[in-house]
Amino acid sequence: SYRTRRHALFLVPFRALADEHYDNFRSRYGDLLNVAISTSDWTEFDDDIRSGNFGLAVLTYEKLMGLLIDHPQLLDRCSVLVVDEVQMLGDATRGAGLEKLLTQVLLHEQAPQLIALSASLDEVNQLDDWLRAKLVMTNERPVPLEEGVLAPLSGRLLLKNEEERRVIAGALDADDALDQLVARFIADGKQVLVFRTSVPKTQATAERLKAHLPAPGLPPQTAALLDELEPSETVEVLRRTLASLVGFHNADLSAGERRSVEQSFRVGEARVIVATGTLAMGVNLPTDVVVIA
Repeated sequence: SYRTRRHALFLVPFRALADEHYDNFRSRYGDLLNVAISTSDWTEFDDDIRSGNFGLAVLTYEKLMGLLIDHPQLLDRCSVLVVDEVQMLGDATRGAGLEKLLTQVLLHEQAPQLIALSASLDEVNQLDDWLRAKLVMTNERPVPLEEGVLAPLSGRLLLKNEEERRVIAGALDADDALDQLVARFIADGKQVLVFRTSVPKTQATAERLKAHLPAPGLPPQTAALLDELEPSETVEVLRRTLASLVGFHNADLSAGERRSVEQSFRVGEARVIVATGTLAMGVNLPTDVVVIA
């Protein structure tokens, strides 16, 4: 489609997701077309995007909103607009902005083909009608999902559709229960993604988990990734926690710091990432266990 009207836009809600798609698209299609990215971390392609000098661009929702204010003609040259994680329409803080953006696209005189993607919409509620789209739905799940709840005071992990399993002995507070649960999964050879509700809790939890895990030292690929970064206090903290194979990921980290933690986890050297919602949607990581703390 990019041959007929020059380019395609791929929209995502988060910078981490944009980085991943950019790397994948550049690897897959880089020989065929010019792949660009535009987020608050990436601005080097913005002039090319404004002038239409690209084949495929990955952008966050808000970045496209900003570009369209002064350059609505971007949609004139667009063949197809893909909106990933479209269930964000229901988000209390960002849903209204996405709805406004999609309305602008739908009302544009030369509207591009619109493709909306979601892996978590339980009810479509005529969204397909509003988007003037054909609904394509599948319920297939290639990886089985086992759900459970940890009861800190009893130390029991209650698994859905199974008998309860005691994994931690004794009465524990929530943080101790989390630490011992993660340590148990790591001992079993699992990779674990832990979600916390705030930026400070991600680093604090990673540093606390470090005390419960072996410290084999900084793995070679992880060390190389960190050596490429600008020296900072955060990089030094990451060196300490990743020496115990624990990383943290939040919006306060630089783009390079976040990518280093992600890549360390992808190659299997980091065994735990403690993150905010920056990794909650769409990012493909080799995770065996997700803990929502």
